[in-house]
Amino acid sequence: MLTPLWLSSLREFARLRFEPDTSTTSGTAFVSGSLDTVYATLNRETLLKFYQDSWLNLVDAIASLIDEDSDCVFNALDGIPEPPTSSGIARQGSEINYRDEPVAFFFVLFGLAFEALVGRQGDDSLATKEQTLEILLALKKILRPSVSGHAIYREVVFSETMDMLDRIALTEGLAVQSIVVEIARNLCLGHPSARRGQPTQVDEEHLSEDIDQLFELTRIIVLVLAGVVPNLTGNNSQARHELSDEAVSLIRLALNALVDAAEIFPSVIKTDLHACIIHVFATILSSGVCQASVVSHALPIFKRFVTAVMRKPQPDTVSQVRGALARFLVILENAQKRESEAALPCERNTLLASTILLTSVSSAFQPSDPLIGQFIDKLIECLESRMTTKIAASCSRSLLLLPKGGPTESAIAALTLPRLLSFLVSPPRVDGLGESRSVAAHALTSFVSTLQAEQRPTVMALVVPALLARTSKEGQVLFHETSARLLDLANVDQKAFRGVVANVTPAQRLFLEEVIREGSALGRQARPAAVQELEEPSIALKMDFGG
Repeated sequence: MLTPLWLSSLREFARLRFEPDTSTTSGTAFVSGSLDTVYATLNRETLLKFYQDSWLNLVDAIASLIDEDSDCVFNALDGIPEPPTSSGIARQGSEINYRDEPVAFFFVLFGLAFEALVGRQGDDSLATKEQTLEILLALKKILRPSVSGHAIYREVVFSETMDMLDRIALTEGLAVQSIVVEIARNLCLGHPSARRGQPTQVDEEHLSEDIDQLFELTRIIVLVLAGVVPNLTGNNSQARHELSDEAVSLIRLALNALVDAAEIFPSVIKTDLHACIIHVFATILSSGVCQASVVSHALPIFKRFVTAVMRKPQPDTVSQVRGALARFLVILENAQKRESEAALPCERNTLLASTILLTSVSSAFQPSDPLIGQFIDKLIECLESRMTTKIAASCSRSLLLLPKGGPTESAIAALTLPRLLSFLVSPPRVDGLGESRSVAAHALTSFVSTLQAEQRPTVMALVVPALLARTSKEGQVLFHETSARLLDLANVDQKAFRGVVANVTPAQRLFLEEVIREGSALGRQARPAAVQELEEPSIALKMDFGG
């Protein structure tokens, strides 16, 4: 019931503020005018002062009702009288309500918010600088497609709005910039071209303008990122803000906004945005200050991005994905030079990023792609280094256990398997590799379960001797762990396991039986922590494996 009154008050405020006051067009009007003129002037000044203090509360109240998506507020915004029986309940459904034309009161609400944001601070200004965040929050709700329609995308309105958001992104704090990013993202997702799909011949006329607008919106998001991520706009470019928790949240918000925008961009311009996003992720990955707090948040978003990209690939998608891996390898090589304190975490994070890329979009690579071999070489090199062995072991396990959906996945496993077997049997003489070797042993036994039945005996014949060779060198301390791994293999395929055991030497067979017998009797504390976390339940098995 109050919504029409609020809107009427705002419309009157807009009229009093923006329309010329005929009663004061001359300097002597106030002195020589009639009593009615004097009264009108004083009344105008009184109303303006009242509305000046309360307009933002009214806009915020209306924006909150818009957020609830209730029929009563949209009827009021369109100037439609509310039916007596209307309950004002929320509209059904969660989809965005799109419309071509704006609601009748859109330009009143938008005009007041815009004037408050762009106006100079002073006695006559609509709001103080401290109210910028509150106004932007209201503007974000006003710019919903169900309220603004296509009006915000009209050339003049859009251009002025972008200039305003540009200035705010460069001059305001991080909390305000977060709202700017949300507004830009929402305008991308609500853009007419995002819902139009593939352009028709009629749409071609507007395609150039649509492209410009979408790039303007993503440019603002990147502009915000450039304020908190160093080197994003060029070598040695400095960020404008410290990398606080608030800045990390802003980076995460902006990255998600870019990925969301990429999914709805028209096909003809997706390639350019994909290249931009890959550059942003690579810059974050190579930046020393981002290693501790930003990269861990960026990697899940990167995984979502590359997965979505390969779901509907563009002509240049494969080359872009390969280019991303090639750039990661360069970052990895530079990090291994250890020229800064951030080099070691950078090396670890780059291993993770490269593994995420390969496991998420392996179909983008040919089985013989040299980049795959180069990365696995680097990965094994890190596996044999005390400083990076744990993360490299986890990455190796992910590559080896990658579901075999095509020839590339099989090629990755074929390159990884012999290197892990060698690492298990003949590791370098470096301290601190024991836990990684346990992870490798578990990965090898788990790998057997991913194979076809006819492939298991061959691989099992490699894994069982490797497990025994490692245990014979390390001694009884590994009996329980190796026993669990051997029982895992038997649980996967007892027939294949019996066949492997029947073909080992008598000495190996006796040792295997000893390991299983004594290892099963040891306490759980004898196992390394990483293996306790990964180990699966095993089955009881007769000792007569040859039978």
